[in-house]
Amino acid sequence: MAGGVPSLSFPVVQWHAREMFFGFGWAVMGGFLLTATKNWVRVRGYHGPPLVFLAAACWFACFSLLAWRYLPFLARPRVDGKEH
Repeated sequence: MAGGVPSLSFPVVQWHAREMFFGFGWAVMGGFLLTATKNWVRVRGYHGPPLVFLAAACWFACFSLLAWRYLPFLARPRVDGKEH
């Protein structure tokens, strides 16, 4: 891996197709199942404060992964156990 870009042994178009299938495709199927199953079993899904909490937890996880690179220099040794 040079410069942050992984070396690929296949064309970029195939990589994009794979990412669309496994990323977007599974998200669509999961969204469908999460919305359709409540009608199949006649149980109301998450709503109100529990849904807000789940969405906030998801956003926090995504943004914490993005922010990891920009954490203060002194906070990193306590988290990963390595000296920088």
